[in-house]
Formats: sequence, structure tokens, C-alpha cells
Amino acid sequence: MAGSIAHAAFLSLLPLLLLLLIVVGAVGNEYMTERLVALARDHLSPAGQGLVYEALTHASQRAGASLIGIASLLWGMVRIVRGLNTAFDELYGESDESLREAVVDGLVVFVVIAVATVGTSLATATLATIDHPVIVALTPIALFCGLVVAFFPVYYVFPDVDVSVREALPGTVIAAAGWVVLEALFGIYADLVNTVGTYDTFGAVILLVVWLYGTAFVLLVGAAVNVVIGDKRTESSADESDGRESAGSVRA
Repeated sequence: MAGSIAHAAFLSLLPLLLLLLIVVGAVGNEYMTERLVALARDHLSPAGQGLVYEALTHASQRAGASLIGIASLLWGMVRIVRGLNTAFDELYGESDESLREAVVDGLVVFVVIAVATVGTSLATATLATIDHPVIVALTPIALFCGLVVAFFPVYYVFPDVDVSVREALPGTVIAAAGWVVLEALFGIYADLVNTVGTYDTFGAVILLVVWLYGTAFVLLVGAAVNVVIGDKRTESSADESDGRESAGSVRA
């Protein structure tokens, strides 16, 4: 299940980056444009740098691409939300919610995660530009707090059983802490790796997929922790598990 979520997230990254370039180019924010160009210069090949520059300088002519990017991004996010919902159904038990409830839950989680994630990314990116020991120490804490806000709706809304705020917090905290740790490890490894050419691109893609899988796995671990601590598995799911265990004992 974590692999399915990571795959959907990976497919959503390209449309997201495309939209980011188009929006920044259309708005004409000089600071953001300079930052993106600098990142492209540091991490992309000359061809990639040219594509970024062209996207930023010809954003007004990219209306068709932006529509395709929006559609692709929405489709990818729907798959991510659906994958999370399915994973929670398997952990907590069979789903008895209607299609309307599933759509509403998905929209709520999607909007809250999108807003919280964008806000957290902007805040941490701004803090990262300030070279001060206190700010450097506070950046992971700010990231953790933002991720707690972003992940809480997932653990509070998705379960089909009644979950209190207190019962949703353990998994939320574990998932947020796990993401912060993975983010730090990912950054350290990316700084240590210094390759060029095709291997650089291929290695970056593999590293990104592994990171997405790890973050998806951490989300599911948080859900499993909430199930165990709160003992929230439905009776039908518990009976099914007992039946499988009994069948295994008989075969043994």
C-alpha cells in the first residue's frame, strides 16, 4: 500500500513542478524567479536549466500546459487520497461510509494537507535563508509543527470509527516526527552524493522514489499506532483476523 501511495505521489510531482514554474513566471516575482534559477543551476543539467528558464520567461504562453498540469495534479492527488483511505479501511476494518461521505472526507483532507504543506514549505524555505544558529535550530521544530497540523485531519477524518482528538494525536505526532527525520536524512544524503551525467539524474529519481515510499510508510505506521493504542478495529475486521488465525492453526 505504501508503494501505491508513493507511486501516485511521484506521478504528481512533475505536474506540480510545472505549475510552480508557470505560476512564478506569470506572477513575475523576482525573488522566487532568482531562487528557482539558482536551484536549477545547482542541480540540473544545462538542458534542464534551459527548460526552467524558458518556462519562467514564457509563462503567459503556457495556458494549455497549465490546464494539463492541473488535471494531472488533481488526478494524482485523488489517487493519493484514495490510497490513504483504502489503507485506513484495511487497518481499521471494513468501510461502511457512503460515496458522498468518502468524497467529502477526501476533499477535507486534501484541502487541509495542501494548505498546511504549502504554508510549511514556504515558512521553512524562508527560515532556511536566514543564517542564524537559533533560526537553524528552530527550522526542524517549525517543520514538525506544520506537519502535525497537516497530518491531523488524515488520522481524524479517514477512520470510519469515532476517533477523538486525543486518539488521533499519537499517530499524527509519530508521522510528523518520521517525516522530519526522513527529510533530514534525505538532505544529508543528497549533499553527500556528488555525481554527474545520466547517473546523477537516475540516482536522483531513485532517491526520490525511496523517500516517497518512506514517507508513505511512516503515514501508515502512524495509523497502525492509533489502531493499537485506541483499540479501534471494527468487530468485523477483528472476527476476520481471528478466522484467519484459526484456519492457520487448523492447517498447522
